[in-house]
Amino acid sequence: MATCPKATDVERVDAADLRHRMVDDLRARAVVTSPAVEAALRVVPRHVFVPEVPPERAYADEAVVTKVGDDGMPTSSASQPSIVGLMLEQLDVARGHRVLEIGAGTGYNAALLAELVGPEGAVTTVDLDADVVERAAAGLRDAGFDQVRVVCADGGLGWPDGAPYDRIIVTAGAWDLPPAWTGQLAPSGRLVVPLGIRGVYRSVCFEPVGRTWRSGSIVDCGFMPLRGEFAGPGRYVKVGESGSVWDDGDLRGDVNVLAELGPGQSPAVELATTVTATSTQLWRSLALWLALTDPAFVRSFGGLPDDVVGGLGLLEGENLAVPCRPHGRHGDEPFQVMVRGYGPDGHGLASRLAERIRAWDRRTTAGLRINAYPVETPDAAIPAEWIVPKRHTKLGISWNAPG
Repeated sequence: MATCPKATDVERVDAADLRHRMVDDLRARAVVTSPAVEAALRVVPRHVFVPEVPPERAYADEAVVTKVGDDGMPTSSASQPSIVGLMLEQLDVARGHRVLEIGAGTGYNAALLAELVGPEGAVTTVDLDADVVERAAAGLRDAGFDQVRVVCADGGLGWPDGAPYDRIIVTAGAWDLPPAWTGQLAPSGRLVVPLGIRGVYRSVCFEPVGRTWRSGSIVDCGFMPLRGEFAGPGRYVKVGESGSVWDDGDLRGDVNVLAELGPGQSPAVELATTVTATSTQLWRSLALWLALTDPAFVRSFGGLPDDVVGGLGLLEGENLAVPCRPHGRHGDEPFQVMVRGYGPDGHGLASRLAERIRAWDRRTTAGLRINAYPVETPDAAIPAEWIVPKRHTKLGISWNAPG
């Protein structure tokens, strides 16, 4: 087991108490369910990997941004502890496993992996940026996990020197499954990757079945996009003073409509949907539904009025439709979802969004499946509701039919 050196007894006690409270909360919410993952989270000192924030924040259930790009968008972080726990549960690491991590971040997740595989196993973590690699290596040394191999390389190429791996985990948002990941995984291995569909991410646990990658558990998540040779076509487009939208190269409207959204712009129409939901449900579940079912889907980040929920909507030409709360409703309590339409045909686009929301409400995500097939697979051979072509694969996605 590792302990945190270079700290006073009081600091160690305080950090340990905060760490145990964090894990207790993750257990209470059933985020962490296995004894092995729980034990690793109780041992590894997260505060050592994020020394720029106080211990109270280090053990809060929130991400800590550690690097920002020239465009002002984050490029590296310590992930939120709840998504760390969920993905480790998906990965199902055992003692003695050989594990490859794509995206070193602060080194915290690699330390957890090292704790899980034990001295019999091996962990390699890869990152594109030399400064991120240096930081992760330093954090791992300080926390007592210097057995982890930290490599500066393009994670899309994996790391063949350690292959085959029993487990591969990706801690950046991937647009596709690069051949190196599937090629460097052992035949009975498992790949956990945050996979992006028009800027909406799901952490998918893949296992190989012949040449197909079948999904097991699927978890809502949000990650910074993978960079390097295997980055997808998507990018953040700045909107107004503080907002941005995600563009996979398929935006169908003028983002300035979003920039102008505010108290001074009156909607063309406001419609009731008869659907009751929470803001979290709209952000997580409705976003994927719209990404799959409507070409005008747009996902925005920041810069919107407080009563516009989910950061999502439809944008087509000069028209915009967004879901919103009724006036005076706040927080994440259930509410009847309203739709506002803006622009010359705001009424038509709002009506379309309202119908999409009603169709989503008739579904359940309990049967969501995201399988990956070789890109040359004929569409007719893929049993799925939606087929999403990528560079190296085709995704076959199915969503439970109405009950």
